[in-house]
Amino acid sequence: MRIQILTTLLGLLALNGCGTPEAPKSTQLVAPVPDEPKPSLVAAPKPTPQRPWTYNVALAIHGATATGGDRPQLLIDGNSTTYDGGEGYSQTDWTVKPTPSMVVTLKEAETINTVRFLLWDQDNRFYRYKLEISPDADGEKWNMIADHSVTGEFRTWQLISFPAASVRRIRVTGTFDSSNNMFHVVELQAYNIPADVKPTWDEKKNDMPSAASKTGGTTSEW
Repeated sequence: MRIQILTTLLGLLALNGCGTPEAPKSTQLVAPVPDEPKPSLVAAPKPTPQRPWTYNVALAIHGATATGGDRPQLLIDGNSTTYDGGEGYSQTDWTVKPTPSMVVTLKEAETINTVRFLLWDQDNRFYRYKLEISPDADGEKWNMIADHSVTGEFRTWQLISFPAASVRRIRVTGTFDSSNNMFHVVELQAYNIPADVKPTWDEKKNDMPSAASKTGGTTSEW
């Protein structure tokens, strides 16, 4: 009878979980599978194309602006062939004191080494002037690159080369006209011409200069 009761008690204990404990389950962690990268919704920026050396940074269509004198916008309109005795040029009165200037402001600072501008040339008059550059969009920090303000007789296209510099503004100041009190400029251009390029200039066309094996008409002031 005692053996039967003991057997019954052992069976009840086993049913209540008090018997032999089960072996612990493994606790090893499984590394999560990374998410697949999602395609970018923003397109990669296109590389900025390199500009040719014939790019005239002083054109209005390239963001330049012109101030000073009468009709300053004509300095940078790209038209150097359509002008006469009354139209197609900008002008200042060189007898006024202080002497007024024509200023071309580039869209942003540009490295240039050549400025070219056309003095009105439909008769035999000559002019005198000075040409300056500034690295800033405002202020009075100017560097002289050509001073023809006192002596000499200067006609038609003026081509001035100088050591490459960062330029934001170009200033032309007329100081003499052999015919009257007005100083006239038809067009102004600015370039950065590589050392190994010798440009030729077709003065009867509005298009860009071209390179050639022979030396162009560049005048160095340095």
